Amino acid sequence: MSALASGGSRSGQRLAIVGALVLALLAWALAIHHGIGPTPVKGATAWWQPRGFLTNWLQATSLGLWIDSPRAGLLAFSLPAALLLVALFATTRSALLRTIGVSALLATLLFVFYGMGETRSMIWGFFGWRGSGVMVSTALVTAAALCAPLLAGSWLKLGWPLRVVTYLPVLALAVWVQRDVTGTDPMLPFAISPWPVVSFFAMEIGAALIAAALSWVALLIAGFGALRSRPAVALLALGVAAVTPPVWVRLHLGVEMELLGVTLVLAALAIAVSANGGPGRRAARGPRIQAATRATAVGAILVALPILGGDFAVTRDYTVTRSQNAQRIIDALARYFQREHSYPETLKELVDAKDLAELPRPQVGFGGSNDVFTYQNFGSSYILEFSAQRWMQCAYNPPWSDESAGSEEESHPSTGAPAGGDADANASAGAHEDAGDASDDERIHGAWSCPTKPPELW
Repeated sequence: MSALASGGSRSGQRLAIVGALVLALLAWALAIHHGIGPTPVKGATAWWQPRGFLTNWLQATSLGLWIDSPRAGLLAFSLPAALLLVALFATTRSALLRTIGVSALLATLLFVFYGMGETRSMIWGFFGWRGSGVMVSTALVTAAALCAPLLAGSWLKLGWPLRVVTYLPVLALAVWVQRDVTGTDPMLPFAISPWPVVSFFAMEIGAALIAAALSWVALLIAGFGALRSRPAVALLALGVAAVTPPVWVRLHLGVEMELLGVTLVLAALAIAVSANGGPGRRAARGPRIQAATRATAVGAILVALPILGGDFAVTRDYTVTRSQNAQRIIDALARYFQREHSYPETLKELVDAKDLAELPRPQVGFGGSNDVFTYQNFGSSYILEFSAQRWMQCAYNPPWSDESAGSEEESHPSTGAPAGGDADANASAGAHEDAGDASDDERIHGAWSCPTKPPELW
């Protein structure tokens, strides 16, 4: 009985230490957020808003140089979080708590990086709570990708029903973030939104590259682990792992279907190499290496699948909007112009004139978007625009026509611009570039500012 009581006491003490370390990491990240983050112009009025007390303290001391050259500050303020994280890893094997700890450290680094310096704090202050939200979300996504082998190891211990129940919400949330986030927000200055930082930089670049690296590491572990039991298979795996990085660099694989497809192939190959060679044969170099290989490979797969699904959904939305919905409006505008010899003032006139049964909308996300096509009329020309996911903004101009250019000059002989003022004149000038700069295809079909598939943004 005394042994059981002693064991229970030690377990309770360890649990208390782990809880204290997690709370300390979160509290430190919150303190850095409030102390380094820019104070709102009207002052902090809510609990989640930064106060800037650490920045004010630094400016009043000889350490004020940290504000303009924040390398020393980055090291000093992140070191306590790093030490707490090491202690957390030493005292618990919980993959979830370790992931929370890593996310707290990454959030601390982001808060310090964007809280110091002459311009970065202005970026944070410009977006306000959205800036804080983007940094926290980016830290969570990156931490989950880095800790994917740990999370996958715990996930593999569950039965299949629990695996599905726990993973599907994560998959759905990741796809939703990629598909529903655009880089525009009319409520913000300049209509710029920071949220694509999470979907694009954290997921499609950061998490995807981490998944690729994990699949490569899994193949290396599997290859070295199989050297004694199956040397031919092991050498093949190590050879594939050796040539993969140069091939990635040589082919300039971006964070798209190709890179993630290779990730899935490498991960599957690692699982196959680490599996038992046949009945009665021991796993390559024991169950520990096999378990490490499987957890790392499955972690890469679990990270890659949502990104692939989101990329597929984004590509489909973009294609439907540009090649179908927008084209319906373009065709209706062409019919209207042939009949009226000018373009309508608003797109609603196309519905009134029965050229369209209803106005199509850009397809963005799962139906919750309020985005619409933006239209400006320049008399004998126009510009049609829509916002897609990430920061993609697409614009279309109708075919160049020397005749229409001449008619527009006649209607505005002094300036060659519509009567809508300087802003409209500049827009019209952008819509009617010199005919010599237009390709034959643009003269016939018009010109898009964006390609037929979503462009690579990096």
